[in-house]
Amino acid sequence: MSYRVYQADLAADKQDILDFWGADFPAWPPEKYAMFYENNPDGRAACFAARDTENALVGAIALFPRRISINGRVVNAAVAGDLAIRVDHRGTGLVQSLRSAMLEYMRQSGLDFVYGTANTISKKVLEKDGFRAIGQTVWMVKMMRSERYVRKWLKVTPLARLISYPIDWVLRRRYRKLILQPEDVYAWEDLTRFDERFDALWQEAQPMYTITGERNACFLNWRFADCPYKQFRVFALVRKSDKKLIGYVVYRPSPDGTHIEDFFAVEPDRMFRLLLSEFLCFVRRQGFDAVTFYYFGEERLTRMFEQFGFVRRKVTRTMVIHVDNESPIRGDVLNPGRWHFLYADNDVDA
Repeated sequence: MSYRVYQADLAADKQDILDFWGADFPAWPPEKYAMFYENNPDGRAACFAARDTENALVGAIALFPRRISINGRVVNAAVAGDLAIRVDHRGTGLVQSLRSAMLEYMRQSGLDFVYGTANTISKKVLEKDGFRAIGQTVWMVKMMRSERYVRKWLKVTPLARLISYPIDWVLRRRYRKLILQPEDVYAWEDLTRFDERFDALWQEAQPMYTITGERNACFLNWRFADCPYKQFRVFALVRKSDKKLIGYVVYRPSPDGTHIEDFFAVEPDRMFRLLLSEFLCFVRRQGFDAVTFYYFGEERLTRMFEQFGFVRRKVTRTMVIHVDNESPIRGDVLNPGRWHFLYADNDVDA
């Protein structure tokens, strides 16, 4: 079957793309289109669409611009996402045609590199198109309260509650041994928006990370505070004397617990433990059953989370990179130990 593959006009093709999502990918929120495709502060998305001989939209893929700091210098990258093929058109070679159009755009537009996270099947296909797999993302979980989990096995609420008491006591005791005594100079704030202090934090902390996405107030408000289809909050660690921001956790409460969407601080070697300690104290007071964390990058951060009682789950994806062989940043972006990558740097959330 023949297809017409082209770069979509984000205005003229908008309704067809939304109708395609609604019919074939109903879990995708239609509000994502305005947010990620049209209003991204790093630039409008580049979407590549495929139509069949009857001019019906049957496939699409997108590049979402992302400004990435590498050794303190910001470069222009993009997240590859929203690959969608109508069921009856899969296995026809359409995926390869869409990706070819995407990669040609990458070469012509001057993007420094393209990245994304792939499952096992898409990873193998992407590698044929010049993407390189550099490592596995990590999904970590910490149980805070055990009753809900015990109830899954016992099915008897009063007995589950009784058994959960000693389990929770053990969890609290183990956790207390690892908590750092917070310095008197620090306090925390629970926020819904990002102010100018986040700009100052980004400017100060940026050189301390080898590779991470830009995290100024404009980007963070767009990515989290103004998201039209999910609610996020911000746990901010501040210095008491002048309210200077030291670090923050973006989290998303849910019925199953709370998800860490972003985790960032100045002086990460010293402040990450204090930030995580204070956040877990806060989570326990809020009564959440569990905390989950998604990450790709330096092992020291995942080891720290393990010291605080987080365990790794087997659900992982692969980070894949497409970068020119002659690029001066190739050695850095292909080194998994140099990344600090969370949901803030992707086009999806937990």
